Amino acid sequence: ATRSPPFRNSAAVCARLRNPAQLRARLSVRGINYPRIFGVGATAPAVGHWLHKPERSGGGLGIGIAQPGTPAAPGHYLQEFMPGESFSGVYVADDAGAKLLGVTRQLVGQAEFYAPAFSYCGSIGPVTAAPRIQAQWEKIGSTLAQEFGLRGLFGVDAVVHDDTLALIEVNPRY
Repeated sequence: ATRSPPFRNSAAVCARLRNPAQLRARLSVRGINYPRIFGVGATAPAVGHWLHKPERSGGGLGIGIAQPGTPAAPGHYLQEFMPGESFSGVYVADDAGAKLLGVTRQLVGQAEFYAPAFSYCGSIGPVTAAPRIQAQWEKIGSTLAQEFGLRGLFGVDAVVHDDTLALIEVNPRY
């Protein structure tokens, strides 16, 4: 990271992006769909479907269904479950903004791969998105670059349902 400063993300940028409350607050004012979240100690509401997610993990490891009344344990948070098909977008960003390089369909929790629920087990792509979805992908990338100062490569996990894209997670790269 120190050899290529214009194309890296600092630890501070990564920390801000890994804070789901901050991410939701900054994205919602820009009109980007992001699930509701609750922090440590909050309990899963009786209405809706909720995930219990670790603050630090990868590949969907440690994610589970939160039953109503279940509290978010230390090092975890509750995120509203968003139905739909899982996708991933990859971007490159600099001071001028972000460019979407491509989108793939994510394979998540596939029984034929003996994968636990929510576990990443591969990608298929590239995927050509419908124009409305493509515009949402592009808005997400430019917003993340502007709001958080992302640089270089970064990825976004999202769900598409009823012609709407919901950002689930941002994966900054050092």
